This record gives sequence, C-alpha cells and structure tokens, in this order.
Amino acid sequence: LILCLHPTIPQGMDGPVGLTDDPEIRYALHLVRRGFICFAPDESCFGGRVPPGKKPCDTTDFYRRHPDWSAAGKAIWDLRRALDFLVKLDGVDPDRIDALGHSHGGHGALMLAALDPRIKATVVNCGPKIMRTDTSRAVWSRPDPEDYIYYPRLRPYINRPADLPFDFDQVAMLTMPRSLLILMNYVPPEQVAADPWFIAAKTITRRAARLGAPDAFRLHLFPGKHEFTQKSRELAYAWLANRLNLAGQGNLTERPVATSEPRT
Repeated sequence: LILCLHPTIPQGMDGPVGLTDDPEIRYALHLVRRGFICFAPDESCFGGRVPPGKKPCDTTDFYRRHPDWSAAGKAIWDLRRALDFLVKLDGVDPDRIDALGHSHGGHGALMLAALDPRIKATVVNCGPKIMRTDTSRAVWSRPDPEDYIYYPRLRPYINRPADLPFDFDQVAMLTMPRSLLILMNYVPPEQVAADPWFIAAKTITRRAARLGAPDAFRLHLFPGKHEFTQKSRELAYAWLANRLNLAGQGNLTERPVATSEPRT
C-alpha cells in the first residue's frame, strides 16, 4: 500500500490519480500500473472537500471550528484514521506501507512518516525547506486563513528562527531507522535552500547508522525547477519497490536510473 498525497492544486487527489492535465503528478496512477495498492485522498480544503462557497486552500472555517488545532495536524489525523481502516482490507500488508508526495504532499508524507510508525518507507519530492535558514518561512504560518495556514503557532517564531520549536530535518530524523528518500530540485538562488538539507543529511545518516540502518536515508539534489520530473519519479518508484523487497517481481523490477545530481 502506498499513500499518494497530492501537491497544492485545487483538484486535490485528481492530480495523483491522473484526472488532471499534468502528467508529472500522476504518481498514484503510475504506481497502480506497477501493481501497488494506492490510496490518494483529498486533503481538507482541497478537491471534493472544499466547503460550498469557499475556494480551495481556505482554512477559515476549519480554524473557526477548531481554534486549537492546525490544518497540517488535521491532515495527519485524517491519514492515520484512514490507515486504521486500510490495514484491515484484504490484500493490504500492514508491514508494507509507504507514503509518497510532491510539494505540499511531500510535506504531508514526511510528517505522517514521523508520527506513524506504520509507514515503512517514504519519498518526499520538492518538499519542505529547512525553516531556520529559509527566508520564506512565513508561508508555514500565514496571517490570512484563506491562503492556508499550516501551523498557526509558528507565527511568533517567524522572526526568531533560532527558537523554532521544531524543524523539518528533525522531523526527518524521527523517521529513522525506517526508509526515507528526499528529492529536491533547485535553481539559483534556490541552492541556498538545498544546501541545509545537504548538511542535515550527514546528521540524519549518522542517526540511522546508530539505529542499525545505515542505508535508510538518501538525499538527491537535482538542478531544476519545482517539479516531479520523470527521472525523479523513476528513482522514487524504484526506491519504494526496493524498500518493500519487491524488486524483481514482474513490473516492479527496479530499473536502472541515470542520475545527474551534483551531490548525493
């Protein structure tokens, strides 16, 4: 089973399942054709879960009802409740559950894996930057709920990055010793945002090694735009198949992947 989490698009799950015009984000469809069971839900405020009269990404109603929650926390809560049901289905192996997401979905996949040990392998493509060095960290706690507020309680820390209560490299360490692959594209000056992940990778790898899984974490930095390229997708699919011990089984066989990333 692979949870396929959608990026920031109004159509929500329609992207991963192949019902939009963007072929790059049809990863649920691609994985189903490889023989996986995929679950591709609409997150709250996207797709079929946009309240009547509201626009996608508008979290106004949510925070009116749940002022002490976060939209990001609600998304993870929904996914964990879905897993409670999915693991009871025939054909779903509870010991072989992965998560995959691009952009917004990459953030969700990373947080879910950190908080739910049932996720055995995770792929994050163009996911969150490390906040303490990110000059655009304010996007995680926007002032206007119509623009989607991930974490309202981060707002006091936007101008105090050294005091942040958590950061995404620490979240990544919580997934160890399970498998995590982070793929990040960058264009100048975005290399400044990619470099902190490159530095953090050393710490995450050391933690994985101490837990007996030295190969659990991998980071690939690609020069390019914020997209899920064919090269990145093939690397992601091969990683998932290999981590679930499915390489060599029919169309799940790991394919040779030509990579040109400057650093791994």
